[in-house]
Amino acid sequence: MTSHILPNVNGDWKKTADWCRKSERGWAEICFQSYGRDVAGNAGRDPQGMKSLCAQAGSGEKDCIYGAIRDVMNNNPQDPNGKAFCEVVSPGFRPYCFFGMGTILGTQQSTPETKRQACEQWAKGEDLTQCLMGAGV
Repeated sequence: MTSHILPNVNGDWKKTADWCRKSERGWAEICFQSYGRDVAGNAGRDPQGMKSLCAQAGSGEKDCIYGAIRDVMNNNPQDPNGKAFCEVVSPGFRPYCFFGMGTILGTQQSTPETKRQACEQWAKGEDLTQCLMGAGV
């Protein structure tokens, strides 16, 4: 979605976010998740870079973070940048970040035990609870 918008606004992230906000009802969240996927690639999956670009999404920051973490973990479930990213995002977005991590880790495992092990590799405490919820455990 945003991979089609970005070139038409000369790579301007704020203008891209404005276009996401203009999406049809029910599609803005998906647009911002796509924005997050593009953010992850553009930032080379660097946690601070992703955080900075997602901040430009304004009201879509939460869904950007969700899209970015899903891209990082889908690209490489062993990438320590996933955990590092969830640890640097604003505290209010941290649970949703670890939940997003779990949504990908959960699809890569077949049993509740292996899903739990995948989440335990990256999360503890409340972060683990959110990861496990995302993984469907």
